[in-house]
Amino acid sequence: MNRPIVLLHVIPTLGLGGAERFLVDLCRALPAHRYRVIVATVSGEGPRADDLRQAGIEVFPLRVRSHWQLNAVLRLARFMRQQRVDIVHTHLFVGEFFGRLAAKLAGVPVVISTAQNAYAPGYLLPRAQVLAGRLLARLDDRLVAVSQGARDYLIQVEGVAPARIEIVPNAIAWPEPVSPAQVEAARRDLGAEGRSPLLGTVARLTPQKGLAYLLQALVTLRTRFPNLFCVIIGEGELRAELEALAVRLELQHHVRFCGLRRDVPALLQCLDLFVLPSLFEGLPLALLEAMAAGRPVVATDVAGSSEVIEDGVSGRLVPPGDATALAQAMAELLDDRERAQALARQGQETVRRRYTIGPVAEAYERIYEELLQAKGRCSGHTSN
Repeated sequence: MNRPIVLLHVIPTLGLGGAERFLVDLCRALPAHRYRVIVATVSGEGPRADDLRQAGIEVFPLRVRSHWQLNAVLRLARFMRQQRVDIVHTHLFVGEFFGRLAAKLAGVPVVISTAQNAYAPGYLLPRAQVLAGRLLARLDDRLVAVSQGARDYLIQVEGVAPARIEIVPNAIAWPEPVSPAQVEAARRDLGAEGRSPLLGTVARLTPQKGLAYLLQALVTLRTRFPNLFCVIIGEGELRAELEALAVRLELQHHVRFCGLRRDVPALLQCLDLFVLPSLFEGLPLALLEAMAAGRPVVATDVAGSSEVIEDGVSGRLVPPGDATALAQAMAELLDDRERAQALARQGQETVRRRYTIGPVAEAYERIYEELLQAKGRCSGHTSN
């Protein structure tokens, strides 16, 4: 009797980040009659695990306490053999490290990895991590880059042969409508009633996201818009540092750090402008989500973001690390709301046309099928 293809994703955790959001949407979009999908987490589960279980997708937590806990590789390999896994699909460095090694030990027929970032010069990973990535990439049958910039990084830094890389963009499930009552409740919860304009971002509080430049830009912007309010949604190791910077810049009454939130769609609908000041990217899910929500966006001209946004057509792009340029672009859109809404409409159509999960899931299905066939495994196979 034929059985579904057993597909095991390996990812560090199932938190509220972009890579985790994409993985959940991808798992939901794959046809259940063709794929039995399992997600293995290396360090812990996280809130997205419940989303997967509600969709009938098994979660296998390794609960590794240290990334040097190599016996976890053996446990993961044993699980792969027990489940007769046909395809291992790894995500992010820790997921790639454990998933690739375990797949090799277990003799899994097909291994692929998705590269989520295009690290810019000056922000490259530690040398040992880059070297490990170069070595482990040899275990992949295919590498998927989420943008041209991510592909260039794999070629130029990790030394991957171009023929082994395919570009499949990140994508989102189209957001459900948000009611006016939900938007009003979100605005009250933010403490933003009576404040205008309302700006915001959704980002991990890490150096990559360039949030210090956003705070510096707000100082300039405040002179023109004294009642402005900015919400920063996300968590990360820089939170205390950024909160202290906001106080030093006398922005404590203009900025709120909201932490992790599950009501991001409603929060986005509150915003007059979405800002993503990243120093490097792969293809940011938060940007796609804001554009799909019909928000005008200002982002930095970095790989990934610059592939989504056409400057002056579907949003605004400014040089990374330039608070002055960021403030100027934000002010231009806040001064000209008609133009801002025209850009927002075009941005929304761009996401609808190119970055929704259905076509992207189909692209991954095609890759899975091609690789299985190349290994002599047909899609209706009965055993490993």
